[in-house]
Amino acid sequence: MSEPTKFANLDGAIVGVASVWQRHPDGGAERVETLIYDGEIIVNLLVEQGMTPEDAHEFLEFNISGAYLGLDTPIIVWPYDPEVEES
Repeated sequence: MSEPTKFANLDGAIVGVASVWQRHPDGGAERVETLIYDGEIIVNLLVEQGMTPEDAHEFLEFNISGAYLGLDTPIIVWPYDPEVEES
């Protein structure tokens, strides 16, 4: 098995590994190891690299979480707060 796909320069935000089933576009599926990143830590790392918090959130949304890097595209997690309603 090969190394899971990583986001560049964000190793400090890796919090774990998930073993998930992914479907192939042409049919079938396979189990892959996928890295799990903490979204808040990603933002903090981007700020440390020189971005403002607002720019870091925007960069994360459009350039990181919106990227498809293959079947083992990393997962980004955020703290769950049941008191916060989605709008």
